[in-house]
Amino acid sequence: MNKLIRNLFAVAVVFGASSLSAEEAATTGVVVTTEGLPERCILAVVITEVDGEDVTGLENEGRFELEAGKHSFSGYGVVGEDGADAEMCATFADNAIEVNPGDELGKGSMTVDVKAGKEYYLGLDVRRADKSTWKIVAWKIKH
Repeated sequence: MNKLIRNLFAVAVVFGASSLSAEEAATTGVVVTTEGLPERCILAVVITEVDGEDVTGLENEGRFELEAGKHSFSGYGVVGEDGADAEMCATFADNAIEVNPGDELGKGSMTVDVKAGKEYYLGLDVRRADKSTWKIVAWKIKH
């Protein structure tokens, strides 16, 4: 098992707190993927790869603790099981775009320059009706 997967697995097992300890904050940042902002048409994402490594089997609850530096993320946006997040987004309602829970939307990649002690929230930006414009974005950074 390579170093990235071991580190991510350790995070999945050990890292449960919502904030970093002082020691962790000095060298690592966190990327959160399970929270969207559906009223602004930002959907939660499922990350399938980090730095080119498959992370689909990890039990990390959408939180990746990573060393500071540039990291690449690949994945897709998702509509929650009840579909309420899609109902909150005007893109779907105003343009009669049908999406269903479980649909893999806007598959893509992005790079985040992770800074120590910060949390980055990734989501799928679906503010435009043109599906070719849907992309994964960092929609919030907590200091």
